[in-house]
Amino acid sequence: MVHDDMAYPCGIHDDVACPLRLNADVTWRVPSPPPSLQLYDVSENKLAGEIPSSICNLSSLTVLNLNKNGLGGTIPNCIGNLHGKLPQSFAKGCTMRGFRINNNQIEGSPRSLSHCKDLRLLNVGNNDLTDTFLKWLQSSDQLQVLILRSNRFYGQVDESDVVVSFTRLCVIDLSHNNFSGYLPTKFFENLHAIREGVKMEYMIDRTTDGTMSYVDGPIPSSFGELSELESLDLSSNKLHGKIPTELKNLGFLAVLNLSHNNLTRLIPQGKHFDTFTTESYLENLGLCGLPLSTSVGTEHGIYCIHNRETMVDH
Repeated sequence: MVHDDMAYPCGIHDDVACPLRLNADVTWRVPSPPPSLQLYDVSENKLAGEIPSSICNLSSLTVLNLNKNGLGGTIPNCIGNLHGKLPQSFAKGCTMRGFRINNNQIEGSPRSLSHCKDLRLLNVGNNDLTDTFLKWLQSSDQLQVLILRSNRFYGQVDESDVVVSFTRLCVIDLSHNNFSGYLPTKFFENLHAIREGVKMEYMIDRTTDGTMSYVDGPIPSSFGELSELESLDLSSNKLHGKIPTELKNLGFLAVLNLSHNNLTRLIPQGKHFDTFTTESYLENLGLCGLPLSTSVGTEHGIYCIHNRETMVDH
């Protein structure tokens, strides 16, 4: 039996966040929350039926969590198009473990999330958030999934005063922001979870992924130590130099995108590199070797021919 009549158990002043935990022995429909609510969390209950269209009237809503229920029917059209500013109201001692507001139009800074030291998953991708590079996450050493893609984050990724130790991180996507500077080798050396294959508490599309954007310098050879990496996207940056042969050590690497950079010299050959197509290397005018066609093999090595110049890798 599904119970219908239940008032949302929040006081009149609970206009920011009021998580709901119901009696697990009773099945309810989704309750109507206060109209000024900003964070609506009814996850992990025995809710059934459809998502009510009245949710569309929550003009201040920025976060909606209906995970782990028994809901069905059609999702209201308004969901997936949240807008407004992210509330600066996450208090010190926050015990939240997962936070997703991806694919909306949320503005502001997520800096108060630094109070949530138990945060495992942070996905704010495809919004309009802005802040500097990771300074506000330096205390979030439990993170396993970090997705900041397609926002307006900015700053030097290699600033000396940025200290991070994401030893549990398995998924990182910083692409399509305004970051600059060299890829920080010391940062990637700390990604023990990707190197050791630590099981993630939160999975995103079942992929272990590394994605960066708007950075320059060489590709760090330490990427070769991330033995569990399955997808590496460094496209549309200002990377230069050669592709490190250490990437051949990435036995699980199935997707590689190094296109639209300034990489040069011979593409590593053998192992999984033999499976990558030309799309992995587009718009790198100094690259050559298979699967590109600007290389010639001889008994003295492989010569790369490009722009009437000759390069050789022995």
